[in-house]
Amino acid sequence: MPWWGRGWGWRWWFFPPFPYFYPPFYTYPTKEEELKILEEERKLLEEELKEIERRIEELRKEVEKE
Repeated sequence: MPWWGRGWGWRWWFFPPFPYFYPPFYTYPTKEEELKILEEERKLLEEELKEIERRIEELRKEVEKE
């Protein structure tokens, strides 16, 4: 289908339907940002580990009662 058949008509030349250089180039986080992300992830994993240990203790107590 030709460019004028895409529903844009003559606006195609003046208002392209997407920004130039799209999608944006991927940039890696800075070291400070990466450190912050990893610290937050570590905190979440530590909380999850506490919940797992708590559940293990509950199950051990239930097994000992039986």
